[in-house]
Amino acid sequence: MRLRFVLLLVIGSIAVAVVVKRWQAESTYQARLAQQLAADPAAPAGAVVLLGDSILEGLDATAVAPGALNYGIGGDTSRGLLDRVGRYRSLGRAQAIVLEIGINDLLHGKGGDVVTNYRRILAALPKQPRLYLIGILPIDDRAFAAVHGNHASNEEIAHLDATAAELCRGRGNCVPLQPFGAGSLPADDHIGDGLHLSEAGYRVLAAALKAALAEP
Repeated sequence: MRLRFVLLLVIGSIAVAVVVKRWQAESTYQARLAQQLAADPAAPAGAVVLLGDSILEGLDATAVAPGALNYGIGGDTSRGLLDRVGRYRSLGRAQAIVLEIGINDLLHGKGGDVVTNYRRILAALPKQPRLYLIGILPIDDRAFAAVHGNHASNEEIAHLDATAAELCRGRGNCVPLQPFGAGSLPADDHIGDGLHLSEAGYRVLAAALKAALAEP
């Protein structure tokens, strides 16, 4: 009886910890979104706007373009971005929009939602600004699996990115980008978890975006 009580107590404690962690993540997400929406009306016309998850959130937007707006939110999914993209009024007067999202869908076992939500996101974005589609960055498979488990692979990421790139090209003013090329994310370009970029990785990403923006 005592053992059963202890087991129930442990299970209950784990469940509470999971709920608290999810609540904290949601609170952080909503706080970040509220901060962005509060600042958005004052955004200047002709800015570069970055839309994505923690990969873009960690990027110094000024390394890409002066006055660039970073609307990345850690932990976001393609569904989350779809829900918030229509709330940024600055997108209609932007010079360019950079789009990177989808790895958290895979981490949550919802990779099947990515293409559908990309189609909807692309349809929801204004037609005038040029759009640069990064999609999902490659991972370092072995390091990623050690930290995050076998929730994603470069094979699956490449397939999703190829499909998203087709949707992008069909838009007309959308340019697919592969800042790290095909294959695996180099070890020097991530912080050790096979996913999040290191300083070297962010230099590669910023340089690729600057070069793309400079093209006529």
